Amino acid sequence: MEDFFEITVERDGDTVLITPAGEIDLAAEAELEAVLDSVPDRGAVVLDMSAVTFMDLTGLYFLLDLRREADRRGSTLTATGWRRQPLRLLACTVGAGGPACGSAEATAPVARAAEVRGQLDARAALARYLGAPRTPEPSPGLQEVRRKSG
Repeated sequence: MEDFFEITVERDGDTVLITPAGEIDLAAEAELEAVLDSVPDRGAVVLDMSAVTFMDLTGLYFLLDLRREADRRGSTLTATGWRRQPLRLLACTVGAGGPACGSAEATAPVARAAEVRGQLDARAALARYLGAPRTPEPSPGLQEVRRKSG
């Protein structure tokens, strides 16, 4: 059985909603690279991770590349909807450590992935996943984006 992956890009003015679904792994790399051209100049990029069931280092590198492209174009980047496995991978690679990551040898931090912390607002979801008693304050300059239901 092949891994399922698809990614959609929706534009609304100077805001772009990127919604990957399924497994972000090496097989998805070409599709992920093509999405980088959709980052608007001086707009907002919202990455909805709620349909991502699995992510490996390919996904982490995509997050870094997306953040770099948004920075280069003067756009903001917000990631929302983190599920357990992608969030666990992100937590382990950005040095959050803790019980979610297992042994230090198995989860040695990936240097490039540490850059993800700057613009991706996964801290609140990470705090909930690790059982923190309260949600941390968002970083200055990050926007909270909520999808409208309906």
